[in-house]
Order: sequence, then C-alpha cells, then structure tokens
Amino acid sequence: MTLSPLEIWRAAIARVLIEHQPRLPHDLDALCASLTAVTDHTDSRRALSERAAQIDTSYRRWLVAEGDGYSAILIGWPAGYQTPVHDHDGLWGIELVLCGALHVDEFKLMSGQQPSPVRTLDLTPDHAAVFDEAAYAHACSNPSASVPALSLHVYGGPLQSYSVYPPTSDELPRRQSTNTEPL
Repeated sequence: MTLSPLEIWRAAIARVLIEHQPRLPHDLDALCASLTAVTDHTDSRRALSERAAQIDTSYRRWLVAEGDGYSAILIGWPAGYQTPVHDHDGLWGIELVLCGALHVDEFKLMSGQQPSPVRTLDLTPDHAAVFDEAAYAHACSNPSASVPALSLHVYGGPLQSYSVYPPTSDELPRRQSTNTEPL
C-alpha cells in the first residue's frame, strides 16, 4: 500500500512530536525548526498547496497528530478570514504557516481587564507564532483577498475549548469548543 504525501507528512510530524516531547515546552524554537524541516523533506509542499487550494469560504481544522502532552492541527484559512481574540486554554503553542500568509495580533491576558496588545506579526511560509505563557491570546487573519492559507498548529495538549474575548469590557469572555475533522 502506497501512502499519499500528506499521510507521509502526517506520520513524520507525529514522529517529530514524539521525539521532542520530553523537552517541551522548553525548546519550542527547535521543535518549530524540526516541523519546518519535516515539511520540506517529505515532499509534502505540493500536497499542502493542493489542500490549501481546496479551501473556499469555510475555515477548516484537520487533526494531524495527538499524543501525551501535545496535539497538532492543520488549519485552512479562506481568503480574508479572521478570528476574534482568543486564548488557548493555558496551553503552549506553535502556529507555523505552511502556505499563504497570516497576520497575528498578540495580547496578554490580565484578570478582570480587556486583553492588552503586545505585538503584531505578519507570517509567511515557514514563519511561526510561538507562545508558552498561559496568559497569551491572539487574533489571526488571512490578509489576502484571494489566496487561502494553511498553517500547522501544535499545542501542549488537546485544545478542546478556549475563551473568546469580546471587543469591549461590557461582555464577559465566552467559552467555545473546538472541532476537527480527519486529515
């Protein structure tokens, strides 16, 4: 049985996560470099580009790997799509752009206050937002009006729910659950 390039990539990503797991979250930059190298060495760029081209108007999440202390999700971003400000339920994370681009506004969470802006990132392929603080939140968007984006998100456990922060302090943050589909 011959595996597809995405299946080979998925298995290689799982191996890298298992290999790095004992050192996490202390070595997120090295993990990020290994994830990029795997993507380059498994001949998966074309298959990932084809997957990105299939993204039309809906935001999509595909489970790549999950194990003890980590999860990896491939996210498809339609052109112009944006998220509200949200946290990651206290987990560390890497959000690595594979195709297209992402704009990321990062925030620090402070009890009883609106999220406080920290910095802005404009990410292109092989660049990532890396975070290891529980008080981290961000809003992400695909800045392109016509090109979808694809990114690999690795978290320090299964991300089953998160909080969304409203734009004003008149509303309380609301919990939202995640949903993924098979790759």
